[in-house]
Amino acid sequence: MAYNKRGYANREDAFREPDVDNNINYDISSDSDNSSYSDYSSISDNSSEYDSTGSTGHEENDNDSGSSSRSSSDAINHLTHNITAITATQQPTTDSDTEDEPLEDSRKRRRAALLALQGDANVGMSSCRGIGNISNVDTPTTSFSTLPTTATPSHDIPVPTTDNEMERDLARLTVACTARVDDANNEHDNAINAIIKSLDRKVTQRKQAHVKLQNEYLKRKITPKQRDMALAFIKGQLDTDLARMKTESQRHVDRATSRRDARMREINVYREQQTQLTRSAFDVRVQRYIQQEKERLDTLDARARLLGQQAQERRDARERLQLKREQVHQATLEAEARLRHRQERKRQNANQARARRRLRREQERLQPQREKYPDCPLKMQYRRHVDQEAEVPAPVLVKIGPVCISPAEAAAVLAIRASPTDNTTPRVMSSDGSLINPNTDNVAMAFGVVDLSQPVTRTVHGRADGYASSAKAELTGLLAAVISAPPDQDIRIELDNQAVVKQFQQLVRLRSDALPRKRLRSTYAGLWAVIHNAVQERAGEVEVVWVRGHSNNKGNNLADIVATQAVRQATEPWRVDL
Repeated sequence: MAYNKRGYANREDAFREPDVDNNINYDISSDSDNSSYSDYSSISDNSSEYDSTGSTGHEENDNDSGSSSRSSSDAINHLTHNITAITATQQPTTDSDTEDEPLEDSRKRRRAALLALQGDANVGMSSCRGIGNISNVDTPTTSFSTLPTTATPSHDIPVPTTDNEMERDLARLTVACTARVDDANNEHDNAINAIIKSLDRKVTQRKQAHVKLQNEYLKRKITPKQRDMALAFIKGQLDTDLARMKTESQRHVDRATSRRDARMREINVYREQQTQLTRSAFDVRVQRYIQQEKERLDTLDARARLLGQQAQERRDARERLQLKREQVHQATLEAEARLRHRQERKRQNANQARARRRLRREQERLQPQREKYPDCPLKMQYRRHVDQEAEVPAPVLVKIGPVCISPAEAAAVLAIRASPTDNTTPRVMSSDGSLINPNTDNVAMAFGVVDLSQPVTRTVHGRADGYASSAKAELTGLLAAVISAPPDQDIRIELDNQAVVKQFQQLVRLRSDALPRKRLRSTYAGLWAVIHNAVQERAGEVEVVWVRGHSNNKGNNLADIVATQAVRQATEPWRVDL
């Protein structure tokens, strides 16, 4: 059998150098045919099958060849197991793994696995020969010019978590660095897989050549000596190729590992730089935010001081206004007291003048009798009678609140006041005034109050003295309704005089808002002051409403009848304590 100068039996079995293109290629195969990839379990099974086939029919002549085949299969399986172990040690690591485990420890662990592979390869060289050479292919490096400019926090660098923008930048940097680490790990893993795949193809080719020789031997096409020579050549070639593959594999693994470690270091340096830049930017933003907060707080303090000054000025103005109101109120009370005193003196003077006029009329009536009977013994009697009438005795009156009234009228007032209280709805009371013979000596005015809320209708009536007017009669009736109702009862008084109702709202309900001039110069100011005090002393609410007179209102019509009857009675007028 002829061999070429490289030791190959024919050109088809010769190994060619692997083709290197722009892509990463760690293919160590030299054959031009594309054999399909099969796992190492199938290789071991084929090897076992080959051993069993090669030993049938020629067991006595082929002991050496069978033992050599089994030793080759065992060496190949052992080598495959160790390459798989290296692949497991070179699996891609996550970002947390690269940070938790130092790079030196990882490198030592990978070198220990490669040394174990070298020892196993030395064991296999005694039984196998010939695996193709591994081409010198440079592993391309990846530039970091495309990395994002944002930073990501590492686990050993404290990064403030109060800035959302900083957290987003660090998260984007983490994703970018993780992608670069995955690329480096994938490149390293592709190199290991390429070596394993090339080894698989080369072993398959050697096995096919071995099977071909065995088949030729079985078909008696070659002699045992030629077979032994071919097997020896294959073993030697396998030994040479295994040694060369071991060296090239270790060189490529070390190159890929060193490049990945360099890339990891570059990623870590870049990440540290970006983290420092991000932290510096964050510190600048924090300082700017602190400065803005200080300025805002200074502005708020100035505004608070201004508001405090304005509030103090308003409080001072409110105190001055309150003091002025108290002074005006005190002056109003003094003016009302003087007005009541003046009205009382006027009333007393009017009573004295009325008594003098009555005495004068009586004297004029008795004067003809004295002149006709100058020596009559009854003269002294008439004189005593005139003297007694000159001193008119005061009538018997009962004081209820601010008024003095006759006992009969007081009994009517107390009867209504003693009625049961029910505040589910206000008690409706009607009042009306009556005036007869105005501008004559027989002028008279009176009022009538009607309470229809009880099973028995109760009324209060009386006469009023002083200057005669219908408004005064209405006011006296309003006062009578207020003091007649139970103190705890809410009442609603119906009047047919719109002027009185309007003045009640201004001089009683809203008396504190009315000007002192309006309160003092209003008509019957003293009587309005008495009504206001009577309303304030009550616990129940007082409401005065207007109703149309002489209409279908039963209470108003009945009050008008009572007032008309009272104006014609010779009763003592109500005396109001002004």
